[in-house]
Amino acid sequence: MLHSIILYYQVYEPESLEKQKELLDILEERRLSYDLRELRDMLKARYELLLQGVHEDVTPELSSYLERILNLDFDPDEYSYRRKTKSQKTYPTRLEESDILKVVLDDSLSHYTSYFFEQDLSSANAKFSPKTILEHLDRKGLNVVPLIMQYLGTLEQKQIPTASLFLNLLTFDAMEELRSQVKSKYSFDLYTRSDFLNTYIGRFGNPERSEKSDEADFERAKRVCMRRIEFYKKNKISGIANEFEQLLELLRSHREYDKELYLDYLEARSATETWDKETKSYDLSMYPLDRDYLEHLFPQESPKPFYRYFDSRSVTRSYEKACLLSGQSIQCQEYTDQQIADLRDQVRLRILEGNKECYRVGDEVSVSLELKNVDVLEWKLFELNTRVYYEKNSSPISTTIDLDGLRPITSGIMHYHLPAIQRHIETFIFPTINHRGCCAVDFFAKGQSSRFLVNMGQLNVLVRESLSGLMLTVLDEQGERKESNVYVLLDGRKYELNDHHEIAIPYLPPGSSRQTFKALVCEEIEADWVYTEKCDLSIPAESFALELKGDVDNEALVRGNENCQVLLRVSAMLNETPFPNSLLQDVSITLSMKDMDDIASEVTVKPVLKDDAEPIQSVKASITASVVTNNGVKKQLSASLDLYSTDYNPKRNLNIEEVKPSYSLFRKRTSQGVEFFVYASGPAGEPYPSLPVSVKLNHLYSTSTFRFSLETDEKGEVSLGLLRNITRIDVNGTVFPLHFETFNVKKNWEVAENEKVQALIPLISDDLNDYMLICESSEDEIESLQSCLARVDGYVLIHNLKPGKYVLYVRDRNGTLYTIRISVYHASKMNITEHYAFFGSWARQLSNAPISMICTPNDQHLTIQLYGATPSAHVHVLLKSFYESLMLGNHIRDLSNPSYARIKLDPVSSLIVNDRELPEEYDYIQGRKRANRTLPGNMLPPPGLLMNPIKVDETTTKAKEASAGTNFAEKHEERPGACVSKTRDELDVAPKDMKQRDSRETIRVFSRLLPNIQMVDGKAEIDLSDYKENGCEVEVVAVDEGRFLDTVLFYSGSEDDRVSLMVQQQALEESLDPSKNYTEEKRISVVTAEEPLSIDSKSEMQVLASLEDNERKGKDAIVQQI
Repeated sequence: MLHSIILYYQVYEPESLEKQKELLDILEERRLSYDLRELRDMLKARYELLLQGVHEDVTPELSSYLERILNLDFDPDEYSYRRKTKSQKTYPTRLEESDILKVVLDDSLSHYTSYFFEQDLSSANAKFSPKTILEHLDRKGLNVVPLIMQYLGTLEQKQIPTASLFLNLLTFDAMEELRSQVKSKYSFDLYTRSDFLNTYIGRFGNPERSEKSDEADFERAKRVCMRRIEFYKKNKISGIANEFEQLLELLRSHREYDKELYLDYLEARSATETWDKETKSYDLSMYPLDRDYLEHLFPQESPKPFYRYFDSRSVTRSYEKACLLSGQSIQCQEYTDQQIADLRDQVRLRILEGNKECYRVGDEVSVSLELKNVDVLEWKLFELNTRVYYEKNSSPISTTIDLDGLRPITSGIMHYHLPAIQRHIETFIFPTINHRGCCAVDFFAKGQSSRFLVNMGQLNVLVRESLSGLMLTVLDEQGERKESNVYVLLDGRKYELNDHHEIAIPYLPPGSSRQTFKALVCEEIEADWVYTEKCDLSIPAESFALELKGDVDNEALVRGNENCQVLLRVSAMLNETPFPNSLLQDVSITLSMKDMDDIASEVTVKPVLKDDAEPIQSVKASITASVVTNNGVKKQLSASLDLYSTDYNPKRNLNIEEVKPSYSLFRKRTSQGVEFFVYASGPAGEPYPSLPVSVKLNHLYSTSTFRFSLETDEKGEVSLGLLRNITRIDVNGTVFPLHFETFNVKKNWEVAENEKVQALIPLISDDLNDYMLICESSEDEIESLQSCLARVDGYVLIHNLKPGKYVLYVRDRNGTLYTIRISVYHASKMNITEHYAFFGSWARQLSNAPISMICTPNDQHLTIQLYGATPSAHVHVLLKSFYESLMLGNHIRDLSNPSYARIKLDPVSSLIVNDRELPEEYDYIQGRKRANRTLPGNMLPPPGLLMNPIKVDETTTKAKEASAGTNFAEKHEERPGACVSKTRDELDVAPKDMKQRDSRETIRVFSRLLPNIQMVDGKAEIDLSDYKENGCEVEVVAVDEGRFLDTVLFYSGSEDDRVSLMVQQQALEESLDPSKNYTEEKRISVVTAEEPLSIDSKSEMQVLASLEDNERKGKDAIVQQI
């Protein structure tokens, strides 16, 4: 009832806004059914339009809703497969694009897709409220600021600070534009909203350090912090204290203390409401950051500027303490004599936290200590034998390692004559640490000990799979590849570098399970010294698999076609690595076919369909091949594939009631453009005029399915128009998916700032304006992101992006939205090898660039230009009459497209441990030092930790010779023999291919497959002169090492009546010719050779028994009427 009242007010009293709002608020609190909720939402949207002064009697959406509600019991006509009688309704024979748009635009709001609202925001705004449109959009880069302003215009002034701003749709530039308009119109600064500010501040990048060892990363983080602070200052935004604090913490980690910056921070912090300098006890008003800064600023700086920010006694106490520790003599106000005495007796032996953590080979190693009340300091430098350690241990070397009994490389004793209360900093430099290794520096004084574990350089290992096994690339701490003096010890064997500067680790024997081994990566530093690091290697078993893909076109499986070509794609895999087909042995490919009589036959790769052959029911392919494993065993592989199958068999459907028309989809050029047509025909190829058909369409604008009632014209055709934005057609249950392009697009790019080409996108659209590049975070401003796009050959090239996160949006002509994410990282340098790209602190495994293809049809030729392909690429072209079942590309495409992520080379940090109170251990070490060195306990002889190298076993392989008659499946020395590997179809769950339409005998022009097109410099021309009259559908497919793409084109002919050129109707004289149609029973039309007739009723159909059948029964040939 309330809905009717609101609708009455909106139509007849549109100015009664308060009454409408009161009734809508009541409906918001009620539990309603789905239909009533939908009506309520439409009335609410209508109310918001009235607030903006937009007056309409009834919106189209509301009209469609009411019509649907009032006709809930309406049952549409059921369509039979017979021709309509005179009493049946007449339907149009053509579907206009305006008819499609009308029903789509009248659809329910809940069914619309974001693509619908993206197309024309201004026209959508006439139907829906701005809020509704904004809620249905799902990506950035659209012009939504006017919509947000319209939405805010429907709210009261007090609601503006808390209203939804749809930040997920706004770029940084759009946020700035929205802020300016809101501030101008409503005098409200959006920077005061935390959600808006926190999103916008991401424009300046991430202030956190990602590489502690990289000095450039420190400068980057510092620059980001300064940009954020300048932004806060410029716009006078509260909360700047947090930005100051982040910068101070960053400088503090770098042992930098800036007084003026710290005072600015204190001033910003004191301006906050939560700051209170008063405290009940000493030092409780100071955070660790404050205490640390004051300790470093005092006593050089005066305490006066800090009194206004802290409790005065806390500042005075900190200043007095700093003066006392520096050796100054002052009159203390806060420190008592007892506290001064306690401070004097305190012993400090601490390694400062600000010491450098990561050292590269060649860096100067210095250690700074804080000393107090220390008169004698002893230090020892040990170099650890990492190889001996990792042979016995699996955990990393830590500060808790027991060095008892180990002989130091060097040691020393320092004497100090400073007052006990005076603190001082001592820095030790160790020039003897000049090569890759792990050293420990121990400091001893007055029963305390501190240790600094120095890691000089490191070795990183990158692992990839190959035909030979796991290939290891060894890098140093600077990302440089080691090309000599490195090897790997694994399971008692030694593996050295090959000619490609990689270390090959073979797979485990077939049939084994994946295992993880401790591998020792060793570098010979000197003739008698080896540096070793441990890495865990997960080694899989050697596993082969054979994959078979292929396609045979249904328009080629037609009687009389003597050149039916089958396209097969054979792929062998060794684990996850493609195995060269040239290494396959004993290859055998078999094609199996079954006709409508269920008679199976095996043929060669290219079967010949003779005139007297039965129509094909199914085609299968199988392949067997042998490979030799790494241990010399010969192994047999197999794979199979269903190329074609159909459930339609006219020989089994003898009842004429079960015979249904066949529907074919084709295109031809008209005055409107290239339009789609559906052709309805009988089993003999005869057209079905005046046949009612139900056409269901799926549109990109909606998730609904739209139904239309049409009928065929006198030619048996139905015109569907241009079918813009249509993805799927259903004609009386026969489904035709519309697909035009598949691009080889890499969705995630992780690149360096100094790469000339940062991303390579296949040419999805010719217009660069269709490519929308969005910045999600960046450390440096870019004047125009569009200037970072350039078209080069068949690609859109992205370059000159600053470090940050970006996303690129582009749609193809199928309406598919491609979302491509690009992460740009800092890089101090760049080094490219055969398999990797190194950028100092990180690396990336190289992969093939996407391939791109441009197909250009002209008068009589099709020009194909392929970009980015390797020599192993293949291009195939399929020429067909009908549009449906263009599945060549889908049948031979790769399921997997490898993508290699960025590999971060984390540096190994040096470790610090302080306050080790070890008086007993200290005395023991001192006693050992004075004792005679007769190798007691675990003491090692000179030269320190160097031990004798371990014995390395020789690698042997037991190969079984492959000879004729050998049974490789039998057990060999109680071990299982070779077995047939599972095919990749069994290992991977592949998506099912769409079923092709049934092959028919009425095809006049057979499809033509042009496999393995010869490309010259990536270019080829296909002759289409034979199709100049009747035209053809063209599918071009390119495959290349895990990459795939295809495109579908239409080459229009000169004839308007394409059906007569594509389909031949069977005449009675041809049907009775046993040399062409020799079957036990056959349904045919009673027609003449000169003039084919249509079938109007079953009385015109006959079943004729063959002469052979009549003679066998001893009867004359008869014609039975049914």
